[in-house]
Amino acid sequence: LLAAVDGTQTETFCRLCLHAGLRREEALGLSWAHVHPEGDSPFLEVRQALRWPTNAAAEISDELKSKAARRDIPLPASLAAHLQAVRAASASDFVIHNREGGPVSYSSWRSLWRVVEARTAGDGRKVGDKVRNHAVTISLDFPVHPHQLRHTYCSRLILGGVDVKRVQYLMGHANARITLDIYAKLLGGDMPDTAAAVRRVFE
Repeated sequence: LLAAVDGTQTETFCRLCLHAGLRREEALGLSWAHVHPEGDSPFLEVRQALRWPTNAAAEISDELKSKAARRDIPLPASLAAHLQAVRAASASDFVIHNREGGPVSYSSWRSLWRVVEARTAGDGRKVGDKVRNHAVTISLDFPVHPHQLRHTYCSRLILGGVDVKRVQYLMGHANARITLDIYAKLLGGDMPDTAAAVRRVFE
């Protein structure tokens, strides 16, 4: 996915969701004032989100999905480096912005995500095909929805051994039940794995 959108503003959106677990509205509302990619412990602050009160206009609000959504997220080195490069070339206050440097409208968002859709196989198109009227080829053989990126972040944390309460905080989940539901699905319930876990505890 990242290779497919390399060099586009869509890449920055995808990286923020894949490597920081941001919701769509959090990534689109992120301003440089809340990004700290330098130093030994780079991080970003989730303090605002983008809304579309109408189909066209964008509004930045400090009213987040819940109190838990207000959080500080450590940045992996690859994301910190990417954001530093984007910041050096940007004249906007926003990490992701429209042509004038302001927050993106809903139609601008659709154009941003269409970069992914245009590179995705389906409806008679296959990997390697040229995209009509564009200098790109189909390179994704699976459909992608924006929320899948955030789910991937959560899944990778859990499978990497990060404890559930820390994952809950990083995801901005209002309660641990949401995180545990994902955790349970990832662990599965197959007997060999369950038996091995029981033996590790009691032997």
